[in-house]
Amino acid sequence: TAFGLEKKAKYKEESFSLDADDLLIVYTDGLTDARNVHGDFWGEERFFTLLPALTKLDCKSMGERIVQTIDAFIGNAVRSDDLTFLIMKRN
Repeated sequence: TAFGLEKKAKYKEESFSLDADDLLIVYTDGLTDARNVHGDFWGEERFFTLLPALTKLDCKSMGERIVQTIDAFIGNAVRSDDLTFLIMKRN
C-alpha cells in the first residue's frame, strides 16, 4: 500500500546496515511496469539482469544507464506511469 492512501494501513519497520560498496535501489512500479509499443513490460527480470553490469558505476551513472535502457526498450510508446527510483551506494 502506498504511503498515505489508507489511514488504517500497517507498515513493518526494519533496519539494516550497508557495508562498503553495498548498493540499495528503491523503485516504484513505474520502473518495472514500463511498456513498449507491443505492450510488453520491462519487468523485474530485465531490471535484475541489468544490475550486475552497473555495480562498478557511480550512482548518477547507474541512474542514467537505467533510464537509457528503459527508454530504448519503450521506444515510441507513450509512458503510462512515473519512472522513480533512488540509488544509494556506501563508499
